Amino acid sequence: MMRHYTITIAVALALVGCRTTRPDDTGIVHVDPPVETTEIAWDGVDQNAGVIDTAPGGFLVTSGFVTRMRALADRYGVSFVPRLDAAGVSRYLTPSGDNFVISPEGMIAMMDLVDLHREGRIVPAGTTLDLEAIRSRLK
Repeated sequence: MMRHYTITIAVALALVGCRTTRPDDTGIVHVDPPVETTEIAWDGVDQNAGVIDTAPGGFLVTSGFVTRMRALADRYGVSFVPRLDAAGVSRYLTPSGDNFVISPEGMIAMMDLVDLHREGRIVPAGTTLDLEAIRSRLK
């Protein structure tokens, strides 16, 4: 009899899997989609997404990284407060030879931009992300 319960529990766990559920304000339970794997982007001949190393004051990144960040900022930057556009990306960057050092805040902004892009999100005008809340995560 104990073996029957063990098998039943094992089958039930296998059928449920690792999905999470979350109720919304209406009481409806939503099942989050499974996480899809992605691979690190190529930057020239290196598969490093343009991030070379850590550096004093941030991260050492390539010009390809900066180009991608500017393109993403033009597309999704309207959701940031203050608005982030291609020219605004420069406030996070310090030239370092042929590369750049991006501040931790800039790297967080880039990660948020990439998330918006991966989600295929269309950002309506007036939608904003609170960069002050993002900065508080660094402290």
